[in-house]
Amino acid sequence: MLATLLAGAMTLTGAAGDAPRGGVLCLDGAAAQVAAARPRARRIDLELQSAEILEVLRLFSDIGGVNIVAKPGVTGTVTVKLYDIPWTDALRGILRSLSLGMVWEGNVIYVTPLDRAGRPGG
Repeated sequence: MLATLLAGAMTLTGAAGDAPRGGVLCLDGAAAQVAAARPRARRIDLELQSAEILEVLRLFSDIGGVNIVAKPGVTGTVTVKLYDIPWTDALRGILRSLSLGMVWEGNVIYVTPLDRAGRPGG
């Protein structure tokens, strides 16, 4: 599947439906914690060039079959080339590169800027 996001292009491989059901996943700087077991995330190949993060979040919502809510202050562009990586790791890495974090509750991922201590804010 080939998709185009505004100024960026990406290529994806894999199948849908890899979201954890239940539990909370928090990304706070360098650490991620999962409160409940989750199925193995499908692996993807992803190439983005100057893609707006809000468009990238829409893409990951489709990939993972999850709802993503971006809080105010979630901005930026990303350029990456990733191969054979779990989609959840790709999302974490992209967010970290923009000083963003996420809180995963059930089927909803909340994305927020990190505070000075490296924790998801507000």
